[in-house]
Amino acid sequence: MLIYLLFAVFVFLFVFTYKIFGKEIIAPSVVYVAGYVLCISGAVCNVKNWGIDLHWETVGVFIYGALLFVATGYWVRGRMLSSNAELQTEKSFGELIECNQKYVTYFIIFQLLIIFGWIGLICYTTSSLGDFDSFSERMIAFRKWSSYSTAWLSSIEFNIFNQLVQISVNSVYLSMYVFVNNLICSKGKVVNKLLLIITILSLVQQLLTGGRLGIIGAALTFVAYCFIFYQKIYNRPYVLSVKQFIALGFLLAVGAFSFYLSKVIVGRGSDVSWSGFLPHITTYVGGPVQLLDMFLQNPGPASDIWGKETLHGLNFLLARLGLVDFEPYIVHLEFRTAVTGAFLGNIYTSYRSYLYDFGYWGLTLCPIIFSSIIHYTYYKALGSITKFKVNFWIMLYSIALLTVFTDFVRCFFFTQFISLSPYKCLLVTYFLSLVFIKQEKVGTHVK
Repeated sequence: MLIYLLFAVFVFLFVFTYKIFGKEIIAPSVVYVAGYVLCISGAVCNVKNWGIDLHWETVGVFIYGALLFVATGYWVRGRMLSSNAELQTEKSFGELIECNQKYVTYFIIFQLLIIFGWIGLICYTTSSLGDFDSFSERMIAFRKWSSYSTAWLSSIEFNIFNQLVQISVNSVYLSMYVFVNNLICSKGKVVNKLLLIITILSLVQQLLTGGRLGIIGAALTFVAYCFIFYQKIYNRPYVLSVKQFIALGFLLAVGAFSFYLSKVIVGRGSDVSWSGFLPHITTYVGGPVQLLDMFLQNPGPASDIWGKETLHGLNFLLARLGLVDFEPYIVHLEFRTAVTGAFLGNIYTSYRSYLYDFGYWGLTLCPIIFSSIIHYTYYKALGSITKFKVNFWIMLYSIALLTVFTDFVRCFFFTQFISLSPYKCLLVTYFLSLVFIKQEKVGTHVK
């Protein structure tokens, strides 16, 4: 069956990509292909359950899109490494970053107030939506109200509170940056323990907003910081051993189970059981393979909005500003069911949106554009010199890494990064860094 051929091709492509990109596990192409390997393996686990019988067109779309991304990234890598040859020996990394503990404490208090205030907002909003027996049921209703409709646009309370929430949520990128930097520079000694509290509260707030992708993004950011800081300090990539690859797989399994358990908090249902774990995870991870195949065979009606799915973030912003002649809309892709009756969900990979909006020209140009920008950002992060205590190229790449790994879900890079969201995040972290971080040098340097 073609699903097994597709799996074999992507496993080979992952090994090949890992080697040609210098065994840098967080290089964009490596992360991108790893995401698709995970996706296709999830589909392989459900061949009989879903009655998977892929068409050649689907196999071709997967391979074509991935090869374009990897080939473009390799070309950018060659150009960037040659221009960054001198910068890669830069030794400004390796110094401890000292924080102003008083302001860090104030921010923790702010986060706690925002969390309790947000819980109050959830209860207040859902009180007009029906009667509920538990907070989990309220979260389900609140998530539908805030994520699957535009009703929240008219809620002044929600919009004001949501901006404060973004400050708390986005602070995780700065707190982890400083924490990981100091952890590596101090050779494993935990410095600025209050930063861990900021990180934990940020993740709690993320769950209360009804989303789990942000938690995955924070985990990827932590991993990216570890590997990039190591490479910046020691001028060589950290190459994982076989045992460490196995340990990484174990952590991935633990993360998957935590993802499943968190569905109760974020409004994805209240039933949790061992028997429901694998179907829940593989539907999210492997469903896109079968869903893309079904879409290619039955794409449905075309849209009258240019770039409706791929450029949703930009279109939504322009619509709110009144610069286009259509109302703000939510991209709510159709749910589908397998021929066996199994529920598959509504995530189709980024390739669906490229094809839906722009046809095969979109399938060709979008991976090239995405790959060019993200690889440029990555090698800029590795080679840039900054006068600030925080290198914002590193932070930008770490924030964007989620869109690379989850490309098998949707085209998050185009929907999110061609909008104000990531730049608002960088602006928040910049101002927080001015408040939290002491500007004088501590003087601890790793030789």
